[in-house]
Amino acid sequence: MTRPASLVLAILALAILFSTAAAQDADPPTFEVGGQFSILNFDVFDNFGDRRRLQYGGGGRFGINFNRYLAAEAQVDYFPQHDNVFIGPIDVPLWGSKTLAVFGAKAGVRNERFGVFGKARPGFIHFSRVLGFGCFGGPCPQPKKTVFAFDVGGVVEYYPSRRTVLRFDVGDTIIGKDRQFFPTRHNLQVSVGAAFRF
Repeated sequence: MTRPASLVLAILALAILFSTAAAQDADPPTFEVGGQFSILNFDVFDNFGDRRRLQYGGGGRFGINFNRYLAAEAQVDYFPQHDNVFIGPIDVPLWGSKTLAVFGAKAGVRNERFGVFGKARPGFIHFSRVLGFGCFGGPCPQPKKTVFAFDVGGVVEYYPSRRTVLRFDVGDTIIGKDRQFFPTRHNLQVSVGAAFRF
């Protein structure tokens, strides 16, 4: 048997196992409240050499479980780091601290102990500071401080008990910094957190 065929069979077997186990379990508690530690591999600016920097932050999450397979959730993360770059002897400020808020859906399968999901959550990111430009002879338009963001990726959950959740997220946080000044960028985000269900 070829390797791709073996991989497909393994994935199908896991899906059947999860579906069978999930069918034996009751729906999870409706509400979830939790917190997470997050790392964002942030694309600072396309034209500078040191363009990607790790941003460390955290925040909170609230979710509503409709059933074993589908949930709606909102998550807010705060990243306190300020970014700058040196051009010769000049220290140029770039982006300030960042507040990321996303709201959307989580869908997948779960059994009594584990869950595997995909997520798609639009929202926005707010920068406390943006790049400033000096213009001669009149006002100069500036980049926006709050822009569209979209989080898409995967979630693995472990349930130590019916009321508790340990969660690991990996996703692409897409940030449209400002179409007039800077193009949309893709940023890897990893989160580890815990939640209480009721």
